[in-house]
Amino acid sequence: MNPEKQTMESTHTFTIGGKPNCDIVLTDRSVSRLHATLSFSNDGRWLLRDQSSSGTCFVDRDVSLNGRSACVSSADVLQFGESIVTVQALVEEIRRKFPELFNHREEKSGRAKVYGPLANPVCGGIIGFSVVLAIVFTVLCSEKVREFLTAPVWIGIGSVAAIIGAIAAVLAVIFMLRGFEPKPH
Repeated sequence: MNPEKQTMESTHTFTIGGKPNCDIVLTDRSVSRLHATLSFSNDGRWLLRDQSSSGTCFVDRDVSLNGRSACVSSADVLQFGESIVTVQALVEEIRRKFPELFNHREEKSGRAKVYGPLANPVCGGIIGFSVVLAIVFTVLCSEKVREFLTAPVWIGIGSVAAIIGAIAAVLAVIFMLRGFEPKPH
Protein backbone atom coordinates (compact mmCIF):
# COMPACT_ATOMS: atom_id res chain seq x y z
CA MET A 1 0.00 0.00 0.00
CA ASN A 2 1.51 3.28 -1.12
CA PRO A 3 -0.09 6.37 0.41
CA GLU A 4 0.82 8.69 -2.42
CA LYS A 5 -1.70 10.80 -4.30
CA GLN A 6 -3.55 7.81 -5.72
CA THR A 7 -6.46 8.38 -8.04
CA MET A 8 -9.15 6.21 -9.50
CA GLU A 9 -12.51 6.69 -11.13
CA SER A 10 -14.84 6.46 -8.15
CA THR A 11 -18.50 5.72 -8.49
CA HIS A 12 -19.46 6.49 -4.89
CA THR A 13 -17.74 8.39 -2.09
CA PHE A 14 -18.72 8.02 1.57
CA THR A 15 -17.80 10.39 4.40
CA ILE A 16 -16.32 9.24 7.72
CA GLY A 17 -16.28 11.49 10.76
CA GLY A 18 -17.92 12.72 13.91
CA LYS A 19 -20.63 14.85 12.26
CA PRO A 20 -24.11 13.30 12.46
CA ASN A 21 -24.59 13.78 8.71
CA CYS A 22 -21.49 11.71 7.79
CA ASP A 23 -22.21 8.42 6.04
CA ILE A 24 -20.21 6.63 8.75
CA VAL A 25 -20.35 8.33 12.14
CA LEU A 26 -17.60 7.58 14.66
CA THR A 27 -18.49 9.02 18.07
CA ASP A 28 -14.97 9.11 19.53
CA ARG A 29 -13.99 12.68 20.51
CA SER A 30 -10.61 12.25 18.81
CA VAL A 31 -12.35 11.84 15.42
CA SER A 32 -12.65 15.03 13.35
CA ARG A 33 -16.04 16.21 12.11
CA LEU A 34 -15.03 15.12 8.58
CA HIS A 35 -12.05 12.84 9.09
CA ALA A 36 -11.81 10.90 5.82
CA THR A 37 -13.65 9.65 2.76
CA LEU A 38 -13.90 6.12 1.42
CA SER A 39 -14.53 5.85 -2.33
CA PHE A 40 -15.68 2.81 -4.27
CA SER A 41 -14.67 2.30 -7.91
CA ASN A 42 -16.31 0.37 -10.72
CA ASP A 43 -13.48 -2.17 -10.61
CA GLY A 44 -14.22 -2.99 -6.95
CA ARG A 45 -11.36 -1.10 -5.28
CA TRP A 46 -11.68 1.10 -2.18
CA LEU A 47 -9.72 4.35 -1.82
CA LEU A 48 -9.33 5.98 1.59
CA ARG A 49 -8.55 9.70 1.61
CA ASP A 50 -7.55 11.66 4.70
CA GLN A 51 -9.44 14.96 4.65
CA SER A 52 -6.54 16.89 6.23
CA SER A 53 -8.23 16.49 9.56
CA SER A 54 -6.73 17.66 12.79
CA GLY A 55 -6.75 14.04 13.97
CA THR A 56 -4.65 11.15 12.78
CA CYS A 57 -5.51 8.76 9.96
CA PHE A 58 -3.47 5.54 9.82
CA VAL A 59 -3.66 2.38 7.73
CA ASP A 60 -2.46 -0.78 9.52
CA ARG A 61 -1.08 1.39 12.35
CA ASP A 62 2.12 2.33 10.51
CA VAL A 63 1.16 4.37 7.44
CA SER A 64 -0.03 7.91 8.17
CA LEU A 65 -2.00 9.42 5.30
CA ASN A 66 -1.62 13.14 6.21
CA GLY A 67 -4.00 14.44 3.54
CA ARG A 68 -3.12 11.71 1.04
CA SER A 69 -5.04 8.76 -0.39
CA ALA A 70 -4.37 5.03 -0.35
CA CYS A 71 -6.06 1.97 -1.82
CA VAL A 72 -7.25 -0.26 1.02
CA SER A 73 -8.52 -3.83 1.24
CA SER A 74 -11.05 -5.43 3.57
CA ALA A 75 -8.19 -6.87 5.65
CA ASP A 76 -6.72 -3.43 6.48
CA VAL A 77 -7.12 -1.92 9.94
CA LEU A 78 -7.75 1.83 10.01
CA GLN A 79 -7.25 4.35 12.78
CA PHE A 80 -9.16 7.64 12.90
CA GLY A 81 -7.91 9.60 15.91
CA GLU A 82 -7.99 6.97 18.66
CA SER A 83 -10.80 4.94 17.08
CA ILE A 84 -9.74 1.71 15.35
CA VAL A 85 -11.93 -0.12 12.84
CA THR A 86 -11.46 -2.56 9.96
CA VAL A 87 -12.18 -1.70 6.34
CA GLN A 88 -14.44 -4.76 6.33
CA ALA A 89 -16.58 -3.20 9.09
CA LEU A 90 -16.80 0.13 7.24
CA VAL A 91 -17.80 -1.59 4.01
CA GLU A 92 -20.46 -3.60 5.85
CA GLU A 93 -21.87 -0.42 7.38
CA ILE A 94 -21.97 1.16 3.91
CA ARG A 95 -23.73 -1.95 2.55
CA ARG A 96 -26.24 -1.78 5.40
CA LYS A 97 -26.97 1.93 4.86
CA PHE A 98 -26.94 1.86 1.05
CA PRO A 99 -28.12 -1.63 0.02
CA GLU A 100 -29.31 -0.40 -3.37
CA LEU A 101 -25.68 0.25 -4.38
CA PHE A 102 -24.56 -3.33 -3.76
CA ASN A 103 -27.45 -5.76 -4.18
CA HIS A 104 -27.16 -6.18 -7.95
CA ARG A 105 -23.36 -6.32 -7.87
CA GLU A 106 -23.33 -9.02 -5.14
CA GLU A 107 -25.94 -11.09 -6.96
CA LYS A 108 -23.77 -11.11 -10.09
CA SER A 109 -20.55 -11.92 -8.24
CA GLY A 110 -22.09 -14.44 -5.83
CA ARG A 111 -20.22 -12.73 -3.00
CA ALA A 112 -21.23 -13.84 0.49
CA LYS A 113 -22.58 -11.33 2.97
CA VAL A 114 -19.96 -10.20 5.47
CA TYR A 115 -20.86 -9.08 9.00
CA GLY A 116 -18.88 -6.43 10.84
CA PRO A 117 -18.92 -4.61 14.16
CA LEU A 118 -20.49 -1.45 12.77
CA ALA A 119 -23.43 -3.42 11.37
CA ASN A 120 -24.75 -3.83 14.91
CA PRO A 121 -26.01 -0.42 16.10
CA VAL A 122 -25.89 -1.47 19.76
CA CYS A 123 -22.24 -2.55 19.81
CA GLY A 124 -20.80 -0.63 16.85
CA GLY A 125 -19.64 2.40 18.80
CA ILE A 126 -17.72 0.47 21.44
CA ILE A 127 -16.38 -2.35 19.28
CA GLY A 128 -14.62 0.06 16.91
CA PHE A 129 -12.09 1.01 19.59
CA SER A 130 -10.36 -2.38 19.71
CA VAL A 131 -9.03 -4.42 16.82
CA VAL A 132 -9.30 -7.64 18.84
CA LEU A 133 -12.90 -6.90 19.85
CA ALA A 134 -13.73 -6.00 16.25
CA ILE A 135 -12.34 -9.33 15.03
CA VAL A 136 -14.06 -11.31 17.81
CA PHE A 137 -17.37 -9.56 17.14
CA THR A 138 -17.04 -10.15 13.40
CA VAL A 139 -16.45 -13.87 13.99
CA LEU A 140 -19.32 -14.13 16.48
CA CYS A 141 -21.66 -12.37 14.05
CA SER A 142 -20.65 -14.50 11.09
CA GLU A 143 -23.44 -16.43 9.45
CA LYS A 144 -21.96 -19.85 10.32
CA VAL A 145 -21.61 -18.98 14.02
CA ARG A 146 -25.15 -17.56 14.07
CA GLU A 147 -26.48 -20.76 12.50
CA PHE A 148 -24.57 -22.82 15.06
CA LEU A 149 -25.77 -20.81 18.07
CA THR A 150 -29.39 -20.74 16.88
CA ALA A 151 -29.56 -24.41 15.89
CA PRO A 152 -32.61 -26.32 17.20
CA VAL A 153 -30.35 -28.59 19.27
CA TRP A 154 -29.72 -25.67 21.70
CA ILE A 155 -33.42 -25.06 22.38
CA GLY A 156 -33.79 -27.89 24.90
CA ILE A 157 -30.45 -27.20 26.54
CA GLY A 158 -31.06 -23.49 27.11
CA SER A 159 -28.93 -20.38 27.00
CA VAL A 160 -26.08 -21.94 29.01
CA ALA A 161 -25.00 -23.95 25.98
CA ALA A 162 -25.20 -20.85 23.78
CA ILE A 163 -22.98 -18.95 26.22
CA ILE A 164 -20.48 -21.83 26.28
CA GLY A 165 -20.49 -21.85 22.47
CA ALA A 166 -19.88 -18.09 22.36
CA ILE A 167 -17.02 -18.37 24.87
CA ALA A 168 -15.50 -21.18 22.81
CA ALA A 169 -15.68 -19.00 19.70
CA VAL A 170 -14.00 -16.10 21.51
CA LEU A 171 -11.24 -18.37 22.81
CA ALA A 172 -10.72 -19.79 19.32
CA VAL A 173 -10.24 -16.27 17.96
CA ILE A 174 -7.85 -15.33 20.76
CA PHE A 175 -5.76 -18.44 20.12
CA MET A 176 -5.77 -17.71 16.38
CA LEU A 177 -4.52 -14.17 17.03
CA ARG A 178 -1.73 -15.51 19.22
CA GLY A 179 -0.73 -18.09 16.64
CA PHE A 180 -1.64 -20.99 18.93
CA GLU A 181 -2.05 -24.31 17.18
CA PRO A 182 -2.93 -27.40 19.20
CA LYS A 183 -0.46 -30.23 18.71
CA PRO A 184 -1.85 -33.56 17.48
CA HIS A 185 -1.88 -36.28 20.12
